[in-house]
Amino acid sequence: MNNALEATKTIINTQVEAGKIFFFGIPFSEYQKVYRYTNENIHGYMSKIDFTNKERALSVLASGDHVLNLIYQGIINIDTFDTNKLTYYYNFGIKVPAMMAFCYQDYLKWMKKIIEKNLSLEELNELMKPLFPFMDSQSKYYWTHLLNYNYQIQKDKPKKLNLFHMLLININNEFLNITKNTYLQSEENYNQTRENLKKAYITFHYCDCLSLGEEMKMQYDLIFLSNIADYFSKSFNDFWEYEKLRRFEESLKPITRQDSLIALAYLFKYHTLSNNQYRTYPIMSSKVKKEDLEDEFIITFPHIDLNFPSGKVEDGLILQRIY
Repeated sequence: MNNALEATKTIINTQVEAGKIFFFGIPFSEYQKVYRYTNENIHGYMSKIDFTNKERALSVLASGDHVLNLIYQGIINIDTFDTNKLTYYYNFGIKVPAMMAFCYQDYLKWMKKIIEKNLSLEELNELMKPLFPFMDSQSKYYWTHLLNYNYQIQKDKPKKLNLFHMLLININNEFLNITKNTYLQSEENYNQTRENLKKAYITFHYCDCLSLGEEMKMQYDLIFLSNIADYFSKSFNDFWEYEKLRRFEESLKPITRQDSLIALAYLFKYHTLSNNQYRTYPIMSSKVKKEDLEDEFIITFPHIDLNFPSGKVEDGLILQRIY
């Protein structure tokens, strides 16, 4: 925890000293800025999945939206993983506690308020107080010290930088993210998610996606890997082929149950509707074609652009069912 706290202080201090918000460091590294919300249309594909008799899931943590949408669907035993340890402190120190602390409308207002550029240091500290009773001990320690550090190094600065702008990426219009997330689409959905959260058991593991088959010890009905496959080139090199995907799938078999479903790869803007054309290589940096797929299959659903289905392109998801 202390390493995470010190690394976060460095992220803050670097930007405060520069007097501006910017991204630096290595993406997807151990301590890096965290996604505020998903950039996927999770509602688009989860609405097409049958969750009947599904009990345990494994998911990338990232923004936490995969987890919260799963919890809305009634999946309350969830193991998460990520190569960025700071995802833990955002989700279990901010996102989940805020849901437990606030009703639907107040949650939406609170999430907007904390990213206002002119938010004072004093206002931020007051806004955070309702969350502390709902934080675990690690998150409480982390955020208590971080808020104090942020206040001390910025209180005498003429230009104050918003803490969450310094720590998060993908800070988009709130309504865009409501559209993409089932758990946020109505007060009823939100309340159902809150109730399920009270019964949920969620763990976090610092782990690379390619090591899941070795590192995880449970078996799962559902596995969600987001678009991590777009970055497999870091291990496979560019233009990797289908055989690499097959070997990865084989590595996951020890942690899958019978009739489990693996969401292998999210595909942004996969299908152009005007000419009915599909991307030749659905997974970025690979040479894997749709025609290469054997027992995998692809579903398509709307690409969300500025809060609405684009009408021009669809996103896709490569799935594999384990029998």
